[in-house]
Amino acid sequence: MSVSSVDLKKYESCRHVVFKLDQMRDLKPERWDIQEAYVVISYLLAGSWINMLFYGAEIVLGGFYFLNSRPDLFFRWSTRYVRPSYVIMYTIGWYWIQQVAAWSELCLPSLSARAQLWMFPTTILCTYSSAMVEQIFLTHRFWKITHNKVITFLACLLLIAQVVFHWVFGIRVFVNQALSPFNFNLAITAATLSAATDLYIAMVMLYTTSTIKTNYAATRRPSLLRRLSIQSVTCGITTSASTIVMLSLLATNNRSPSILIYDILGRIYTLTILSNYFILRKPVANAHSLTTEPPAVAQPIVFRPTSLNGKLSESICPRNASANPQNSKLIFCWEHRRSILQKGLLSMLAEGCGDISEGWRRGG
Repeated sequence: MSVSSVDLKKYESCRHVVFKLDQMRDLKPERWDIQEAYVVISYLLAGSWINMLFYGAEIVLGGFYFLNSRPDLFFRWSTRYVRPSYVIMYTIGWYWIQQVAAWSELCLPSLSARAQLWMFPTTILCTYSSAMVEQIFLTHRFWKITHNKVITFLACLLLIAQVVFHWVFGIRVFVNQALSPFNFNLAITAATLSAATDLYIAMVMLYTTSTIKTNYAATRRPSLLRRLSIQSVTCGITTSASTIVMLSLLATNNRSPSILIYDILGRIYTLTILSNYFILRKPVANAHSLTTEPPAVAQPIVFRPTSLNGKLSESICPRNASANPQNSKLIFCWEHRRSILQKGLLSMLAEGCGDISEGWRRGG
């Protein structure tokens, strides 16, 4: 039986894998590049498992939310945009793990990296697209509460800046097919702007909710406003802290843990939006029940002429006046004051007419 060239290539590639694994059993100092490659793969595997857990939580929370509430157009748009974008990023990342990190590095070193590096900028764009939606959501909420144009404009400016930097970074990596020092600085700047935007929105929301003065007991600080301020700070600190930890690991040359955090960064942004929806679900449901209930129609107070001595005539009393004496007392009070006002106006008019006629008589 003849052996084809394809079978020979498969055999050689498998021998190459076995040879690499045998070398890993007895690593020497000059082989740290191979060890680092295996460490990166292990962190990517851990990140994939955490991704699966977070994605399962997103599906459960999203389905429960849509089944128990009626979200408006903005809520539906943000949820439907963030989750598919990160699913695309996760699928591409998993393909990169299988094809590039595991197979290409160990089995086929001659495989062109140019044909595979497009997945890395795509992952960048999808991850920070979910960050953009999360920041738009929080900025939109701040605008609905305060209508402060200056602070909202600054938040939008930071948001647009970090989006531009991330797009420039992703496009440059895709075009140059390399992580140059300039591209690395672009990534650091974009991540810093993203963390700064989250912290800025959290701080202005905390300041706004702490300075709002209201007379309604349902919105005083011990209840709604305090919960809103705590929730805003928690969301901002959670998202920004994840980005800051990733930046710190990159700055200290700990790239493997930073890859793990980067893998779950989009999930953190998505779960942040879902947590916002669940916090708002009960107030929105209460508001919906109040607006859908039939309005209570109050019986209007009808003013009718009465006698000048202040007696209440039978015609002005409502049919349920005997059942509720306070209604008849209120109507009598209004009618009595009206009769006094009428007498005062008539007396003033009579005196004025008398003075005018007296002046004409004297002038004549």
